[in-house]
Amino acid sequence: MIKESKKDNRIELMRIIAMVLVIVLHVSNRYLLKMTDVNTVDNFFLVFINCITRVSVPLFFMISGIVNISKNYDRKKYFSRIFRMIIILIVWTLVYYFTGNYKPINLLHSLFSFLRPHLWYMYALIELCIATPFISKMVKNLTKEEEKLFIILWIIISGIYYLFKVILGLFGVNTDITHPVPIFGAAYYLGYYISGYIIYNNYEKITKNKQSLLVFIAVLCTVINTMLTYIISIKNNTYYQGFFGYSNLLIMLPSLVVLILCLTGFKDKEYNIVKYVCPYAFGIYLSHVLVLDYFIKIIKFSNVFIGCICLTIISFVLSYILIFLIKKIPYINKYIC
Repeated sequence: MIKESKKDNRIELMRIIAMVLVIVLHVSNRYLLKMTDVNTVDNFFLVFINCITRVSVPLFFMISGIVNISKNYDRKKYFSRIFRMIIILIVWTLVYYFTGNYKPINLLHSLFSFLRPHLWYMYALIELCIATPFISKMVKNLTKEEEKLFIILWIIISGIYYLFKVILGLFGVNTDITHPVPIFGAAYYLGYYISGYIIYNNYEKITKNKQSLLVFIAVLCTVINTMLTYIISIKNNTYYQGFFGYSNLLIMLPSLVVLILCLTGFKDKEYNIVKYVCPYAFGIYLSHVLVLDYFIKIIKFSNVFIGCICLTIISFVLSYILIFLIKKIPYINKYIC
């Protein structure tokens, strides 16, 4: 029987990095969506930042895979975790429903189709939590050859296909597959979930020479993604997001590289930032859009670079304070964040 992994501070540090990158992503995306002239230096900068920070959500999925797949099935913990995640989703859906302009939307309907874009992650996470005992049994019994094959097939069937579909779609060719390949294509985030666990258990075999190659691949993918998005946005005279899907090869590869570099570059030791920030990271993710919704309306920055930095800091700090206070509420705090 495979033993459950002990707490790894590198994973907690990655969780914080992913959370901060998500905030930067949402701030930069707000600016991009308001851009009227896409052929500007500001727009290019925002597209570039968007490309870099897209690794954040895949990181979350891979971290969850590392932590959850290694666990042995415990009936009580299994149902307790699912129940808690569902309650958290309901609570934050209600929060955004009653603090936003969503009154015309049926409340019950909003619980089954994420009310705010970032809440989609909760639906995917709950699905993975439900399936984890079965995923764990499957993944733990894979041979090393099968582990490699899984990642290769996932990259091809999900990543390369997505890129192929988007490019052909620009020429009016529809290549949607009605019945995608199970596991590899039906839910791309399952690929991140499993790949994170596989990489975590094999990253030590990656030599420094291979690390350099991986960095080159990640940088190349990011540059290509930035240029494609920027050029097509100019051609369409509007912000184009087709290449920003998380199953895009140009995002998948950099995400896997970031995970590997963090595992090989960070040390498993006590970090003060982990101690003071990590317990609130999940709550900050859930609440930061609430803060951003308010302050992006009242604080205007002519310089998008300064705006991104300031709004990221404001969203992080105020969300941190909010979740810090919520964590002090006994009994119900675990059902909020």
